[in-house]
Amino acid sequence: MSIADYPPHLILLSIQLPRLDGYHFCRIVRKNLQFARIPVIMLGSKEDSTSYGLHNHFAGSTDFLMKPFDSHQIVQVVNKYLPGF
Repeated sequence: MSIADYPPHLILLSIQLPRLDGYHFCRIVRKNLQFARIPVIMLGSKEDSTSYGLHNHFAGSTDFLMKPFDSHQIVQVVNKYLPGF
């Protein structure tokens, strides 16, 4: 199964992944014209937020949500990019 099998409307993506980091994955997604316009919300820690601006510039993520977060914050960010979904 791949992202092409079930194209998402929004991607919630952790910065810290086991094999490649979220920024690298985001760059891969952004290079694919089929997925280039999908909102990508990076999920990271306070330490990640200090370098987020620089990495976001190169990776192309849409927004950042800092851990720990609650369900209200997730709903808020989803509604921001997918209103009425």
